[in-house]
Amino acid sequence: MLPPIRFVVLEGDAKLRFEDLTIDLLGMKLPESQAQATVAKLVMKWEKTWPLVSCYIAICMKKVVTAKSGKRNPEWEDLCVASYWSSWQELARDSTQMKDFLGLSAEDRCLGVLTVGMSDRMGAYRGTRKPYEDKVTWK
Repeated sequence: MLPPIRFVVLEGDAKLRFEDLTIDLLGMKLPESQAQATVAKLVMKWEKTWPLVSCYIAICMKKVVTAKSGKRNPEWEDLCVASYWSSWQELARDSTQMKDFLGLSAEDRCLGVLTVGMSDRMGAYRGTRKPYEDKVTWK
């Protein structure tokens, strides 16, 4: 079965249309009392920070009909997706062959891999987080 998670990479003209659509929709759908201030804030981002964004990656979910029942799974079942960041195996990651495979030039680098898949352990998994202050030093 194909995992239900889909990624849509938006760059170039698609990135600009995504930004414009976001501003237009919030202007139309927010209550008038919120719309003006929200749109003004987004237009500032559109002018100052959004040009620095090279791409957006939309994380989407395709509804899947199960072969067994012919019905759609409840959304919470479809979302049993696990992911993790890996710096990958250095010898493979930094090799000329891997750069060629990924379409990178000689001076480009692969920084790592976001690995995404399905997990049968997600229902029982309970993440634990320690305070960020344990890992972050502010100077």
